[in-house]
Amino acid sequence: GRGGGRGNGGGNSSQAMSALFNQQQEVEATRAEHVKKLKAEKAERVVQEAREAERVVREAREAKESKEARETMARETVAREKEHGGGSRSSSGLDDREGSRKNNSNNSNSNN
Repeated sequence: GRGGGRGNGGGNSSQAMSALFNQQQEVEATRAEHVKKLKAEKAERVVQEAREAERVVREAREAKESKEARETMARETVAREKEHGGGSRSSSGLDDREGSRKNNSNNSNSNN
């Protein structure tokens, strides 16, 4: 008799366990859904922040590059003018064009 009783007890407890287990699974599933939603929202925010940061970096880099390009151009123009001593006949056309371009860049700088 004792053996049978224990068997029943085991049966009952396993039934209770399985009910508890099912309940736990449901809770887990609900939490998993919630976590998934939170993660998705967070991921979305992270992605947006990353895009924003990327844009800022890109703009800064472009600004730096264009500034460097302007400076390099101005330096080259000055060097070329020095080299040619105001422009020999063979390159006077080139120097004139360079001069006007330099004036343009100076104008745009002063406007800024």
